[in-house]
Amino acid sequence: MAFGDVIRSASSPSTQPFGIGGNGAVIWHCDGASDLIYELSTTDFSVVRSAAGQSNRPVGIGGDADTIWHSDNIADRIYELSTTDFSAVRSAVSPNFSPIGIGGTASVIWHSDSLLNRIYELSTTDFSVVRSASSPAGTPSDVGGDSSTIWNSDTSVNRIYELSTTDFSVIRLAAGPSASPEIGGDSRTIWLSDFDSDLIYELAVPATVTTQECINTIAEQSTGLGTLTGKGSSDVTQHGHVWATSANPTTADSKTQNGAKPNLGQFQSDITGLLPSTLYYVAAYATNGEGTGYGDDVTITTLGVIGRRHWWTEDSALHYFDEFGVERKIEGTTVTGIPLEDILTHFL
Repeated sequence: MAFGDVIRSASSPSTQPFGIGGNGAVIWHCDGASDLIYELSTTDFSVVRSAAGQSNRPVGIGGDADTIWHSDNIADRIYELSTTDFSAVRSAVSPNFSPIGIGGTASVIWHSDSLLNRIYELSTTDFSVVRSASSPAGTPSDVGGDSSTIWNSDTSVNRIYELSTTDFSVIRLAAGPSASPEIGGDSRTIWLSDFDSDLIYELAVPATVTTQECINTIAEQSTGLGTLTGKGSSDVTQHGHVWATSANPTTADSKTQNGAKPNLGQFQSDITGLLPSTLYYVAAYATNGEGTGYGDDVTITTLGVIGRRHWWTEDSALHYFDEFGVERKIEGTTVTGIPLEDILTHFL
């Protein structure tokens, strides 16, 4: 599965399912027509409980098992709701005129405005603006996530995004499964509702990785470096590096298989079986139950060989490793009467 593919879906209990949020353990949902707030089952999306909302137009909801954030685009207010009975714990005026989306956790609030097309981080203390930036979406209908991830949806082009928590730039995007996507969840889970089809979805989150520049490149091998930045919807069962002589290599090409990776962070691979004096494209990858995610390509050019010795040119000299791995160099214009340029031409 790719980012944003449908894992499962079911009918929403509401007739106008605007907002959705939560995490892998809980789903919060709201209905813009009946003004109801719901907790839904993460198993089958059935109603666990419901209560009247605090506003005339409850269109945004998010949070985690301990916290509910809520927004109303008629009253232009932000609320914290009780997870016990959905009553208002506190509220404040929204920083914008059409606060349609909200999400986050007890430690962070993400917020979106469909009128000014902006994404905000709000203070969990008083709902004031910590920072904001333009949304990549023409109509940023909803937002969710946690301290490490932002999900954003756009009803104008039917698109979902992962945004950077640093500057709100786009990390990845995909077409939504529906015409009017509203999004929420955490780094490992995407919940999505659609107020046209009245459906609730769980979407796939493949693992995310980045590729760093390779090191220790010689004639037949190199060392690949990568970082697992997100595990996605399920545990990472395989990771490593892929490479080929053309761009965008995949696991169908040459690869290392380093096994499962339970924790985020850096890893490396021994890339072997390379040809001398050859350009390769290398990318880190990680596979979970939803599919395989790849980092961007980096390139390496393997060294040439003299017999079985690795060589390269530097400062008009021929450098090479002897059979004991010691670096040596040949300087001057000739070697035993043979011009250096002829030697290089012969072994290129």
